[in-house]
Amino acid sequence: LEFRRVLFRSATGSTVEYNGTSGQTISTAGITYSKLRINNASGTALANNVTVNDSLIIQLGTLDLSGRVLTISPTGSLLESSGNVVKGTAGYLITTRTINAPSSLNVAGFGAVLTTASNLGSTEIRRGHTVQTGGSIKRYFDITPANNSGLNATLKFKYDNSELNLRPESSIKLFKSTNSGVNWTNMGGTVNTSLNEITLSGLSSFSRWTADSSGVN
Repeated sequence: LEFRRVLFRSATGSTVEYNGTSGQTISTAGITYSKLRINNASGTALANNVTVNDSLIIQLGTLDLSGRVLTISPTGSLLESSGNVVKGTAGYLITTRTINAPSSLNVAGFGAVLTTASNLGSTEIRRGHTVQTGGSIKRYFDITPANNSGLNATLKFKYDNSELNLRPESSIKLFKSTNSGVNWTNMGGTVNTSLNEITLSGLSSFSRWTADSSGVN
């Protein structure tokens, strides 16, 4: 497997798959993947920062960020399914791309679905899984567009059941922080437990978002 990782280090369009019956670690440093597939029920973990140019596919099992940064290129995407996801108590996924008047755009497949008639311009999306607000679910988004005022936007926040962190799913609402998670405001939103998503409209700007049931009536 180590040989395969070195072989494909600069091979455009190649797919590297991690599979097996025991946990694996992606340990090669200085590598940029074209297509990376995780296919290991026992889980896979990062040991270094990684860039994926085309697609990151979590086919089976989980990919633990282990405090690392996984960058998806401006044209790349993430594909997950229920229970087969990227996770990690530290580290984050990140992508930056130009977004103009998005309509139900799931940016890079991260699960932050944006709608607004405004052009957002160069927009950075980070998805992390560190618990926020003292007890949120295990997912948050930092959404940072160049144009970030007067948006009248809609955010659809997607999550996985494995991230609920013992929060009652039917009661979770969206919380917003404008100071990187120091303080939080309950913004509400409508949860759809069948689709694992919370929708909130009428947003003038974006910032850090998570979901929680603490203090929700």
